[in-house]
Formats: sequence, structure tokens, C-alpha cells
Amino acid sequence: MAYKFRMASYKVTVATVTYVAVGDDGHVAVSTNLNSGSAWTNYTVGGGTDEIYAVGYGKDVDGDNVFLLATTTDSDNIFSSSAPADGAGTWDVADAGGPVYSIRDLAFSDFGSSNNDKSWIGGGASGELVRFSSGSWSNTDLGTDNIWSIATDGNQNWVLTTSTSGRRFEYHKSTDDGANWALSFSEGWVAGAGDQNKHVAYGNGVWVSTNRGRIHSATDSDLTSNTWTLRATTTNHVMAVQYGASSKWMAVDGSRNVYVSTDNGTNWTQKTDINGANVPQEVAYYDGSWIVVTDGTVDNIQTSSDDGDSWTSITSTGAVIRKIATSVILPNT
Repeated sequence: MAYKFRMASYKVTVATVTYVAVGDDGHVAVSTNLNSGSAWTNYTVGGGTDEIYAVGYGKDVDGDNVFLLATTTDSDNIFSSSAPADGAGTWDVADAGGPVYSIRDLAFSDFGSSNNDKSWIGGGASGELVRFSSGSWSNTDLGTDNIWSIATDGNQNWVLTTSTSGRRFEYHKSTDDGANWALSFSEGWVAGAGDQNKHVAYGNGVWVSTNRGRIHSATDSDLTSNTWTLRATTTNHVMAVQYGASSKWMAVDGSRNVYVSTDNGTNWTQKTDINGANVPQEVAYYDGSWIVVTDGTVDNIQTSSDDGDSWTSITSTGAVIRKIATSVILPNT
């Protein structure tokens, strides 16, 4: 099933980075700085009733930079905007929902010599993928259950995390820009895991992925041989992981514990906890600052500029935040 990718007519002209955070009840919060107490533009999209669990940054078929977000509905659930600071009216339905229910993550790959070669891929709770490539959207049933997270190396390689009704955690890979997928890693469901976040990210030649309180890594060559190495265990389920710069990675768990690797994902050290009592949902990185969003409504965007040694509350958006993206095409280099 193919869909036309309708993009908003607005163009991005950005001198500084833009941060877009999304969450419950269609909530969107936008800012161009991380100053403590900074004012964020807040509004709702999709009627203000749908949950938003996915946001990413990339390009459309014209090569214009855009943010995409995805809601938990099963139709008209992907929106695009190239000027998110200008409000809800800048978001345009991308006509890509189809039968993919509750998209939990999406990512963009800048691989390809033309804009039509570049890909967006998202994964849903139905175990299906939605993919934009060659100028149109298509859907693929992976044959699993919940797809939680997806990442790309910006080349033709992708990894996603999923859980199955057979009580397995699985990582699946694609080496042809999302056209075909194969199982890369599988392990049994640990006690008490439930439907917790399972997250994957790529940076500096390494894939890092998590299941419950386990952090695994694989190099580019390891991905070929499906070799994933257990690097660390945490006291609670890991909610998110992200590469920063200079071989540094950060992971945050459901108890606000922070773990940092300075040797490209091999060894991990626990750092200072996230402020407050709310559960971290996502971690992002830009220009020396780590950004964490939580499921609270007050002080729910926090940053660290010293690799997790201390945290500063930036703003209160008034709504639960699930994901955050910056106007930088991942993976970070």
C-alpha cells in the first residue's frame, strides 16, 4: 500500500538548533535554546487527544528539512512540519498511517544520491513498519508484536527492537535500507519486564541497544555476524540510550539512574540521578548537552553539560513528554 508524502509548505531557515518535544494528548513543545527557565512554545496537534510517542528530524522529497511526529492512532498518524515553532497549523498530515497502529519510534536515513533515495522508517505496536522511500510510503508486517525503537547508521543499515507474545526480546536488522529484515538477537523475557521501553541507537561505528536492565553493544562488523555483547546491567529497566560525541554514550533508567560510557559503549559508570520523581522517557544530545524528558508535567525537560555529573531543570511543559528531537540528522558524528 503506497501513500503520497504531503509535506508542509514552510521552509526551515535556522541559525540555531531547534528542539521539539512531544508527548501525551498531542502535546508539542518547541524551543531554540536550553537556558534554565526558557520559554517554550506549547500547543497540541491531532485534535489534542492522541498520544505522541515518536518524533524525528530529516528531509522530504524536495530536500527540505522537516520534523516528523507520529501518534498512537491507526490513521492520519504521521505529521510533518518544517517550522514547528510557528504552532499547530504548520503540521501537515503525511498520509502514511494505514494499518500501522501506535507508532512508537521513527528515524531518517540520509543515505542515497537523490532525495527519493532517502528513507524514513517507523515501527508500531502492531509489529508493522511504515517506510517512506522512492517517493512513497509502504507498510510491512514484520511478523512480531511491539516495535519499540528504531535506529540507522545513516548508510543502509538499520536496527529495531521488539518484544513478542512468545516472551522474547528481539533485535532485527536490515542491511538494504529497510527493504528486508532479519532477526539479529533474541533472549528470553526477564521476570517482571512487562511492556517496558527497549531502545536502540547508533554512533561512532557502534550500535547500543537495551532490554529491560541490560545494555548490549555491537560494532558494525558484529552486526554482520549478529554478535551482541552484554556490557552492563542496571537496577531498573533502561528507558533510553543515546550517543553523544567523543565516544560518549548515555543511558537512563526508570528510577532516574544515569549511566555513561566514555569508551564507545564498552564500559558504563553510574552518574548523578535525574532530578525529581518522574520517569525519564528519552535522552538526546546536542553540542555538549544531554537532554532528558520525563513523564511528569513540571520540570520535565532537564539537561546536563558535564556528562551526567549534575542536572538542571530547564522548563515545565505542562504535559507528559515522551520523545525529543533536535534539528540535527542522526546519527551524531
